[in-house]
Amino acid sequence: MKAKIDNKIVTVKMVNANYNDHACEVQIVNGQWKGNYTIVENADIIEKVKTINQLEILVRNDLSNVTAEELENCNLVELISTNTYNLAKEFSSKYNVTNREYTLLNDAYYGTYASCDTIEDVKINILLDVIESRLNGDKASFTSIKKKALDVVKDAYNL
Repeated sequence: MKAKIDNKIVTVKMVNANYNDHACEVQIVNGQWKGNYTIVENADIIEKVKTINQLEILVRNDLSNVTAEELENCNLVELISTNTYNLAKEFSSKYNVTNREYTLLNDAYYGTYASCDTIEDVKINILLDVIESRLNGDKASFTSIKKKALDVVKDAYNL
């Protein structure tokens, strides 16, 4: 990942993605300040998540100071940083959910994602469920989580 530091773009490694609500702690990987640690505003972090594994690492970083009780009692979206959530939201655009799937998943009685207002909301929630499953040691994918949720609704209505 890269960050803008002193008006220069340098390669950095994330140390603490949740330093505070608007900054991250990074270690500079190259350039004049190689090896130094610094605090960088979230707006100056230049990052695109290319794989689900990269996203999982970011979420793990965010959860490093979270207790098991908090993990059990809170929704994952409440525990990750805004920066990580925005990267997940952007990454979720790589996946497809059809209008029919959205309607089934958004079913008020049996739908896992009944609180979602748009297809984009469903996609981000499925992606966060994938990450949560992976954090629990399961080998989950977007397709497998979506299929599992659709099967619940289809079984309920004998579709």
